[in-house]
Amino acid sequence: MEPSRHLANNMVRAGQPAWWYRFSYVAETQRGGLKGALHGFEIPYTFNLPAALVGADNVMPDDEIMGGLASGYWVTFGKTGNPDGVAA
Repeated sequence: MEPSRHLANNMVRAGQPAWWYRFSYVAETQRGGLKGALHGFEIPYTFNLPAALVGADNVMPDDEIMGGLASGYWVTFGKTGNPDGVAA
């Protein structure tokens, strides 16, 4: 985590826009069994496919909401260069 934050800070110091994120969401059915989100757990949510992580029968409402949020930020980033939708 720290190397990516360091790189983002250096980009900003060089006058370039940079965005850094930390994905910490744990699917509802995995809570209690995991201490936190593992490396790569954001990928199914990035594509709004939480079922790829937990199985279709285990997707809960909050998992669906997170899928929509995460994929929305990435789509917006792709369209505007800024995950918040403000042109960079």
